[in-house]
Amino acid sequence: MNTELLKQKSEMLMEYFCLEIDQAGNLSKLPVIIDQYTPDMDRLPQFVWRLSND
Repeated sequence: MNTELLKQKSEMLMEYFCLEIDQAGNLSKLPVIIDQYTPDMDRLPQFVWRLSND
């Protein structure tokens, strides 16, 4: 996975999408789109992979 790309773009991802990437390249915050709704965490790895590779 291209964690360097995510770390480089972390400020933009936070500002535009409320996705927080820490200095180690970990996804540490997801946006709350709908109150009391938790997205399917089984799809999270695919989402992060696509975020860094597409």
